[in-house]
Amino acid sequence: MPRAHSMVPLVIAALGQVAAYFLSAVLEAYAIPCCADPTPALPPWYAHIATPIHFLVMLAPAFLCGLFVPSRPILTGAVAAAVGSFLWFLLGAHTIATVFPSRAISGLGQFQNALWSLTSLSFVVSSTVTAACYAAAAAGAASGGFLVRNRAR
Repeated sequence: MPRAHSMVPLVIAALGQVAAYFLSAVLEAYAIPCCADPTPALPPWYAHIATPIHFLVMLAPAFLCGLFVPSRPILTGAVAAAVGSFLWFLLGAHTIATVFPSRAISGLGQFQNALWSLTSLSFVVSSTVTAACYAAAAAGAASGGFLVRNRAR
């Protein structure tokens, strides 16, 4: 059974992953006009940075795990990415709808709907597979951070 202090980096990393998703979603909510036009055009500046931001959100926290977590940094980065992304898939719409009430569309973002989505087998399977893919990518990023840390010694 893992000791409590060994779980601290994992919890911090998972919360950091969720925070990165939140900051990305806030930028998206700010950049993309809501509700006036059902198909708003992306501003050119956001269209150029959307994909790099998506990958930065997914990979930067894991890279930092590889760089700074003293014990099992690659595993910590991968598990944190999986847990953080699954939590964001589950609660992200609710969080953004709370911060930006105009983004809550027909129940999307209500907390009870987030809990109801756990009863949907297709949602749980889809989110789990996506989280596993993010974990695999994060393991690579954490490995990079670990290699940079060892090279600096």
